[in-house]
Amino acid sequence: MDPLYQEDILNVFQRTKIEEENSYIYLTFKSLEWNEQLFEIEEEQISLVLTKNAIITFQEKIGDNFDVLRSRLSTSTSTIRGKGLDYLFYRILDVTVDSYFDILEKLGDFIEDMESAMSSTSNKNMLQKIQASKAAINLMRRNIYPMRDLLNKLVTTDHELLDESSKRYFKDVLDHSIQILENIETYRDITVGLKDLYFNTVSHEMNLVMKTRTIISTLFIPLTFIVGVYGMNFRVMPELEWPYGYYLVWAFMLSIAIGLIIGFRRKGWF
Repeated sequence: MDPLYQEDILNVFQRTKIEEENSYIYLTFKSLEWNEQLFEIEEEQISLVLTKNAIITFQEKIGDNFDVLRSRLSTSTSTIRGKGLDYLFYRILDVTVDSYFDILEKLGDFIEDMESAMSSTSNKNMLQKIQASKAAINLMRRNIYPMRDLLNKLVTTDHELLDESSKRYFKDVLDHSIQILENIETYRDITVGLKDLYFNTVSHEMNLVMKTRTIISTLFIPLTFIVGVYGMNFRVMPELEWPYGYYLVWAFMLSIAIGLIIGFRRKGWF
């Protein structure tokens, strides 16, 4: 292999891509896995080299989604063993894209749970969950778009290692990737809507607090004015010498407060 491709295999931060040489096809892509505890997607780089007589895979970690392929390869009557290497090449990509569907389903359930919780509460953790779902969606978009381009190139290539009859299989995987992209864009719009709904809910709750404080302040403004008037140190204030002046002022202040409360209720403020 070209030393540049060997370097790409060792560097696990490569973007999904495909390179065609005379004697082999090299491609690299990301295998994704949903982490239930952290509410995020973990990615692993996988590199494939298709030659005339073998397929070589390079992976970062132990464990993958290809156990189903190993199981079928160990069965003498399986379809994989009866076809060429280009079919196994297709099946590896097919299993990878199908795993994207599984993650998309879990991400959809996560977003639905947030929608249900949003209607009843606007707790502080909700914004973190929305940001987590947004990060997961962006990560999938960064991987599925180049994967679509990779599959499209496999469909249109005339490389001798890929039989013309096998291109319809790659076309099927390409259709799946396009379907995933459509679902991702839908979830992206929902997440943006949830974020707007969260801020609207927080703003509404703040408005309720401010309205309550405004009502209380409005009740006490005229009462404070009356108390302030009778708190002035003038010698001549007729009501101060009247035996029922204290009770009259209290009755007047209570009537003002009750009148304001009735007015607020008629306006539907509380």
